[in-house]
Amino acid sequence: MNTEFQEEGKEHCGSLVRVGFPLENGGDGSRISSDFGTAAIILLVDCESGEEAMIGNESPHCGEGHCGPTDVFVSFGLDAVVCRGLGRAALQRLENSEIQVFYTEEESVEKALKKFRHGNLAPFDKEFIVESCGCGDSP
Repeated sequence: MNTEFQEEGKEHCGSLVRVGFPLENGGDGSRISSDFGTAAIILLVDCESGEEAMIGNESPHCGEGHCGPTDVFVSFGLDAVVCRGLGRAALQRLENSEIQVFYTEEESVEKALKKFRHGNLAPFDKEFIVESCGCGDSP
């Protein structure tokens, strides 16, 4: 993935050093998944070093209170997650693990990461919850 802005705005991440993104696909042109629980790829970014890692979501199915990306983000000790929508149970698990969740309308991971680095993303609000995620959520 081309991250021409790696150095630009690093200082704006503050204490949120390690951030994750649930993606539909990998490589150049990566898009943030609209369905958090079924993301094919998980992108991990270290805002201080600029290092990135993409890992496959080995459990791309949600259900029974289990959500693959949530497990990955928790296990890697991330500080923040940027997504376009997720279920109530996934949001609660991330928040209980002290992972801050931010909302973006951007599909482009590069644009969303740039906004994150500049502090231009809002904290995830309950209005963005996807009720049909399948992560053990109920309306």
